[in-house]
Amino acid sequence: APHAGDQRHRAGKLSCPDFHASAMATILETPSIRTVVISATFGDLVHRANAAAFEETVAKLVNHGKSVVIVGPTPSTNVDFAQCLLRSARRGKLGGCDFERSQVSPVHFRVVDQLREIAQSHGGAFHDLTDIICNGIHCRTSIDDIIVYRDSGHLSREGSRLVFGMLGPELAKNLAK
Repeated sequence: APHAGDQRHRAGKLSCPDFHASAMATILETPSIRTVVISATFGDLVHRANAAAFEETVAKLVNHGKSVVIVGPTPSTNVDFAQCLLRSARRGKLGGCDFERSQVSPVHFRVVDQLREIAQSHGGAFHDLTDIICNGIHCRTSIDDIIVYRDSGHLSREGSRLVFGMLGPELAKNLAK
């Protein structure tokens, strides 16, 4: 997780808090790093302590003169979309794996609201992937024959390129700061 509160796993040889501290030190001590893009599933922000730890990370970056761009989580229904898309591709056509925006967990939208608020309160930028992947009713798991999802909550490499290309000028403007 992109904050010091993550106690769950190891990142290589380091515990997550140690890895976070090491990454932060590198970012803060490297003058050529002017913009920090943070993207994750962010599901742990439902816990107040984790949300506070993430906000502390953003504040620390901003206080050290870094621009912060937060890219929100992918909308999901906890279905492994990649498996569905692979089955559909074997039949010769991608399809049948899209889902209704109303099926996305209310928790997702609470996390998106938290991220937007954190970004705004610290002068950062926020990009909601829900607005790219979903229209008012449907969420797409493939776009222009490109599989967007790697699993239930992560973009595929090709999907990342596509989605970030769709963010286009808005993202480029934030990265140019």
